[in-house]
Amino acid sequence: MRDEGRAAGRVVPVTEVPAGDDACWLGQLCPECGAVPEGAGAQDATVPCWRCGAVRGRSEQGGGGAARR
Repeated sequence: MRDEGRAAGRVVPVTEVPAGDDACWLGQLCPECGAVPEGAGAQDATVPCWRCGAVRGRSEQGGGGAARR
């Protein structure tokens, strides 16, 4: 029988280099589907989301929700 949900019994070393703030990119996610912007959308918030088409830039300007293309 397998003990699911238990530690594997091995020690994994932790790097001493801090990885940074886990939530530093949360403000960049698509407000509709949560996708991480890619390509031109990573630098320009007015580029529609590659997954759902929502435009991040308009919702950040206080437009009340993400606008669709």
